[in-house]
Amino acid sequence: MIATSYAGSPIQRTLFNTDFKFGEGSRKPYKAIVTKLYDITGDGVEDMLDIEELFRQDENVLELLSGDNMYGAGDFRSGECIELLKEADIVCTNPPFSLWREYISLLMEYKKQFLIIGNQNNISYKEVFPYIRDNLIWLGYHNNDMAFRVPEYFEPRETRYWQDESGQKWRSMGNIAWFTNFDIKKRHDNLILYKRYTPEE
Repeated sequence: MIATSYAGSPIQRTLFNTDFKFGEGSRKPYKAIVTKLYDITGDGVEDMLDIEELFRQDENVLELLSGDNMYGAGDFRSGECIELLKEADIVCTNPPFSLWREYISLLMEYKKQFLIIGNQNNISYKEVFPYIRDNLIWLGYHNNDMAFRVPEYFEPRETRYWQDESGQKWRSMGNIAWFTNFDIKKRHDNLILYKRYTPEE
């Protein structure tokens, strides 16, 4: 697995604890390449604590990104990030919405399979609609108000956050959908054009 992120970001804290290498609260862009996973901690399970320790032991790669003359470190358009993209079999991410058109074009250029988040209105972009029309990408499973679990340590400040009965925090994503080129069952469902109802129904 290859991941790029910023040390100190909520995503980074969910996936990896990189504070030991880059410093707590830092915003340094880095790449994490996980090629090994085994119970190095000896607690009987293979989990994120093992991945963290394997980073500490340099058995997996955890390095800072440097960027290039055109794009800053961690920018998906930079040469080093494109080289990481070339290695990927599957891309799963939440790309910056302001650069969504560029990001989807890059994925299509390098013929990558992907599962990414975007606004449902993106299907009407002139750069995106031809892919939809030609059956090259489609909407994945979604509902009218996608929501994501919020880690316990994260203190939400926006109104789109709420807690369920168990105390789990969630963030509403509004008009958001998954975009993908993976085949899914929904694509093969019959399109119901009309339906007759009886008085009993």
